[in-house]
Amino acid sequence: MSWEELKHDVIDQGLCCGCGACVSVCPAENVNLKLGCVDPEMTGECQSCNNCSSACPGAFIPISEMEEMVFGRKRKEDEKPFGQYKEHLVTHAKDDKVHHAGVAGGSVTALLLYALEKGIIDGAIVAGYDENEPWKVKAKIATKKEDLLNCVRSKYAICNILTALRDAVDQGLEKIAIVALPCHTYALRKMQLYNLNELVEKVEVILGLYCLSQTYMVGTEYIIRERLGIPLEEVAQISYRGRLGDPFGGGFWVKTKKGEEKALQLIAHWGMVPTIFIGFQVERCLVCLDHTCELADLSF
Repeated sequence: MSWEELKHDVIDQGLCCGCGACVSVCPAENVNLKLGCVDPEMTGECQSCNNCSSACPGAFIPISEMEEMVFGRKRKEDEKPFGQYKEHLVTHAKDDKVHHAGVAGGSVTALLLYALEKGIIDGAIVAGYDENEPWKVKAKIATKKEDLLNCVRSKYAICNILTALRDAVDQGLEKIAIVALPCHTYALRKMQLYNLNELVEKVEVILGLYCLSQTYMVGTEYIIRERLGIPLEEVAQISYRGRLGDPFGGGFWVKTKKGEEKALQLIAHWGMVPTIFIGFQVERCLVCLDHTCELADLSF
């Protein structure tokens, strides 16, 4: 499938999930995806390598082939609801700071910190916030403990996480962990299945997140402007899950440049969840069949 076919069959049909794989696998680096968007563009001459369409999780997803690649076999009948797994566990970080910083125990952050300390990985691609527009979710490359602690807690807007893969490799990272949603994981597994380029060879581990849906960034902007009455240019910091620094997660929280803080409840009538997941859900997520990241190495 060429870029023109990918645009016609996936992007123009609302099937792009904004993962950013097409950006990283283009050998000419001619694919651009604006932050928080699901409409990548070809900015130069297409080389007709088909890497972008081969990696894309928006359309053809060869589940059986990818399962055989990852697990060595196809799933059994009783594994259909959740996919193949060794164990279901209830976990949380032993470090109280990491435990309290997370939404549901801080296990992902704790594992990444351990992997960094032991040299299992030399960096991780995680979801953080943009430096210039701090209400926008952005892929971050974390190589230190402070980097990871600055990216804790769930983000409910589109994160083009795989746009950072090429950047991570260009920075010299050889063993990369990626905290990925199911669609991101499909893209990574397709890259591995089809041996698309050298970037995916640097991926050491995929930590998958359970996911209901992604939402458009305009939903976050709507809450900030209309529900909380804060101009976007006044935003200094946000969190989708509670005031940063408080233990465990809560509702939507914003801090302004003047130090004012406002919050919106999580699941109350027209709280954060009903607002962004009903009004601003990404269309591709409506037909997603994997909410537990079945092809990740570990899912949370």
